Amino acid sequence: GVTVTKVKVPRDMQLASVSYRLYHGSEDSHKEVGGLLMGAAPVFRRLMSQQLKLRRVPSLRFFYDRALDDLNNIENLLTQI
Repeated sequence: GVTVTKVKVPRDMQLASVSYRLYHGSEDSHKEVGGLLMGAAPVFRRLMSQQLKLRRVPSLRFFYDRALDDLNNIENLLTQI
């Protein structure tokens, strides 16, 4: 139920910002999933280093993507008007 929606990597390849979305679970479960993703970041980096021909594999930082939540809220407000 976790989908990566966006990855931003600066030119220096130091830190990648990974946005993710949950399509199942409660609204607050994204905090728990974020913690699990951060705990698994070293595993992801190791897998990336094995698959990609990069001089440096960036550190990973995970963020819950709230864009769809915001769109749904706006739609609900417009419907109420």
